[in-house]
Parts: sequence; structure tokens; C-alpha cells
Amino acid sequence: MQINKISATSYNTNFKAVNKKYLVEGIDRCIHSTDIDGTLFRLENAVAFKSISPQDALDTLKALLPYAKDHHLRLFEKYKKSFEYFKKEFEQEED
Repeated sequence: MQINKISATSYNTNFKAVNKKYLVEGIDRCIHSTDIDGTLFRLENAVAFKSISPQDALDTLKALLPYAKDHHLRLFEKYKKSFEYFKKEFEQEED
């Protein structure tokens, strides 16, 4: 699945849950810096150590999309795949 940049005017903000800590940090990084990798890496670690759910991470990533620059999109795709993998793995653990 490909992630495309969305304009802020047509952006749907109906999320199940967004992690505010990573959202605020991510928005700041997207707007004032070109380096968002550290924020996304910490978000991935929070999912891996089950501090937040994979779905919350996916929703947070989706909320960051309107602020992302074109060069962030490939990185967003990488982390999206990671969060989806964790989601599938965690669902299998529950069965």
C-alpha cells in the first residue's frame, strides 16, 4: 500500500487513537527539521515494547501525513509496514 501526501484541507481527523507525545514531536520535526527518523524509531520501539498499540502508532503516523514533506514519505511507508507487522503478530499472540 502506498502512502500519498494529503492536503490539510481535505484531511480526515477521525482516528481511533493518536499518541499525543509522538504526534507533537513528529509535527515539530516535520515543520522545523528534515529528520523525523528518530521520532518514528522511538514510536516503533514503543510498539515493540507494547507501550502503545500498533493501531495507535498507525493512527499517529496517519495524523502526521499532512505535515510530512515529500522526502519523508518513503520513511513513513517503511514504518507503516513495521506497525502493520506488529499488529498482525500481536493479534496472533492473542489467539
